[in-house]
Amino acid sequence: MVNCSISTPFAEDFVRGLSPVMMGFLIFLLVMSLSTCALFMEMWVYLSRKISCTHVKDRCLMVLSLFPVVGIAAQLGLIVPRSAMLADLLSSAYTGMALFAFFHLTVAYLGGETEMLERLQSVECTLHVGPCCCCCFCLPTTPMDRRAYSIFRKCVSQTVVLIPILTFIIAVLWADGKYFQEKVDIYSPVFYLRILMTISTLLSLYAFNVMVKTSLCVADRRDVQLAGEGLRVQQHGQGP
Repeated sequence: MVNCSISTPFAEDFVRGLSPVMMGFLIFLLVMSLSTCALFMEMWVYLSRKISCTHVKDRCLMVLSLFPVVGIAAQLGLIVPRSAMLADLLSSAYTGMALFAFFHLTVAYLGGETEMLERLQSVECTLHVGPCCCCCFCLPTTPMDRRAYSIFRKCVSQTVVLIPILTFIIAVLWADGKYFQEKVDIYSPVFYLRILMTISTLLSLYAFNVMVKTSLCVADRRDVQLAGEGLRVQQHGQGP
């Protein structure tokens, strides 16, 4: 097997160097990824039968498809180590789109943008939420008006554009031989690009959490359960 400390191995070398235990674990992960795809297909059929609104159905499928897409991308990046950069690009871009889709799905569940703002105009947004400001209890509350909604919407949507661009730049540097997955230090431009990607992801998750937590004040009265699905999306959003 090729020494991974010197260069990233090819898929054939990687698989050949696996022990029987590691090979079994790899097959187990593959089965789990395929099971996630099967569950998604089942949910796709269910939503197609139960939801007539195309707008809501498409956004639900976008959120639910995050799990098989990220799972398969991670599996490919594991089996084919040299494709890890492309798998990271796919996961990052799709996670951003799923967060944005869930944001608009929340708005749709609350009757649309206009009705949601009318229902939330008397609700104060709590800003000390994770993952950035969960311990900052000194932060003031702010009313959920159109201006605040626009700011939170932009914070969530920026990751849809910024993360793929930054990942694409890293991929270009990798293709040009300026970036090696085995060596990233403070002298590498990728180090700072990764910091920007982390900040972008955290900012998006923060705005996402504020909106979901504020919406739950109204959603509970309409028997709309958003917290569980929101938590599952966040778990994948923190991964790439």
